[in-house]
Amino acid sequence: MRLTPLALALLLYANQACAAEQQVEAYNTYLYPPFVRDGGGGLAAELVARLNVQLAGKYQLLLVNLPHYNVLVFHAGAAPPQLSAGDDLKGLRFGGVLGNRYG
Repeated sequence: MRLTPLALALLLYANQACAAEQQVEAYNTYLYPPFVRDGGGGLAAELVARLNVQLAGKYQLLLVNLPHYNVLVFHAGAAPPQLSAGDDLKGLRFGGVLGNRYG
């Protein structure tokens, strides 16, 4: 089973710490089989379940399925950057999935 495209599609964003485990949302934008199946399940849910076993005690991943147009921008710094023009993007790093078209 090859999970590389799904792993690249998952964007992790840290939430508030909860008990001993920190809850982290895992975003999936592949909303079609085999990544998401009617009635639940699919590769996205399976990957998150397996990662939760490996991360037990530290993190708990929560799967969030989002359409491409709802993908959020995340910033790892102390405060989010102020973006008002294209030049504000200079020096920032971006991630994407090979073969996808954005825009």
